[in-house]
Amino acid sequence: MEAIQPQFFKVFLPEINSNWLHIPLGFVKYMKGNTTGSVFLTGPSGNTWQVDLIKTGDGLFFRGGWDTFVKDHLAEFGDIFVFKNTSDFHFKVTIFDKSACEKQSAFHAKCSQDLGNFVDSKGKKRRKVQTDVLSSGTFQGAPQTRRMNTRSMAAFAKTDPGSYNLLMQTQTHEKRESWVLASHSRSFVKRMTRYNVHQVFVMRVPAPFMKDNFLDCQSRNIVLRIPEGNEWIVKLVRQGGCGCLSGGWNNFVRDNHIEEGDTCTFELVGEFEMLVHISRKREEFLQVVGSDA
Repeated sequence: MEAIQPQFFKVFLPEINSNWLHIPLGFVKYMKGNTTGSVFLTGPSGNTWQVDLIKTGDGLFFRGGWDTFVKDHLAEFGDIFVFKNTSDFHFKVTIFDKSACEKQSAFHAKCSQDLGNFVDSKGKKRRKVQTDVLSSGTFQGAPQTRRMNTRSMAAFAKTDPGSYNLLMQTQTHEKRESWVLASHSRSFVKRMTRYNVHQVFVMRVPAPFMKDNFLDCQSRNIVLRIPEGNEWIVKLVRQGGCGCLSGGWNNFVRDNHIEEGDTCTFELVGEFEMLVHISRKREEFLQVVGSDA
């Protein structure tokens, strides 16, 4: 029997993922205790990048070298990275763009890293771990999520303006009710707001998606399915040019523990069926201020 190659995916958010990538907690068990050193990421072009694997009090991260991997693949907001663990220290990476198809430019990406620094032996370290790891086990410059009073925020802005600006950008991004439309409108990405998951439990479906896929639909039930196979029946209602997921949407949110700030990718896989991938906000953000790690 062929060995199972575990996978995980991440929706690329530039404010969060440009310099590091948090490996989901549920995936750590597949790392077999490999928590430091270097790993190899092979992109769609067949070229390979070496990336530092770092363990902190907040979990496991791709760090040094990840920023180069991102830049070389021209990563954009809403791109989806799928990581398949083919061996202990090697991942095969597939990249999808906003069209829900594989990103064509990724097939031509060339590695801009200095290959002379590489050690072609799995698990060996390439260099000393990045010096921007705090003794507490967290990264400098990472957005923190604990509430701070006005005085603390002012002090934070003065002592570490770079981190402060990044935090402000992230909070602004969270407040926007935005989606990323697919060019062929077979999928869209939506960042959940309080309106979607707490107050009213409805979610708007973008007009281009409705026009291309549910042009004559006024009201009908559709199926929302997650990769694990569970399904929910939700009512889709037309509101002007847009659509709205209403009846049954609250059950989908609660059963999947979706929170404000989580990102959901909706992909139309059948006439009235959508596959939903959920990227957790809590897996994306790092805590810096007041960390007990």
